[in-house]
Amino acid sequence: STGTTVSHISDIVTDGSIYAVEFAPEPFQKLLLLSVERNNILPILENSRNPEKYSFFIDRKIDLIYQDISQRDQLDIFKRNLEFFPDWQQAILVLKLRSISSRSDLTETLESSISGLDDYFIRKKVDLSPIHRSHYMILMERRKRVPID
Repeated sequence: STGTTVSHISDIVTDGSIYAVEFAPEPFQKLLLLSVERNNILPILENSRNPEKYSFFIDRKIDLIYQDISQRDQLDIFKRNLEFFPDWQQAILVLKLRSISSRSDLTETLESSISGLDDYFIRKKVDLSPIHRSHYMILMERRKRVPID
């Protein structure tokens, strides 16, 4: 992790704060240095699996959740954060299919992963090939709640 993505997001989000969660000490050090240059980046040293351990750092409503990690359980981690921070409006998941399963058919892994997001409105799926093979960017929104009469 070099901080490239959070740097780009920092360029886009000029009016808000970016809470960047990083678990590994070396990439966190780079993130810390980046946050000195870009004061809208607030680095948090913690495992994204445990939002209850870092949520107290976040003092405002979250509009967007972005996740780009290489873990077998990346989908569960993402959904846990979506549930833990209920005010989000949009979310972006970089889905790394080979991290989920190195043996399964890519189409099957993708469809299985997408079906795990049925509670959310998938706006777009973007195949990141050939730059990042077997990676997809999933853009989603919170489903609108329909009032019950």
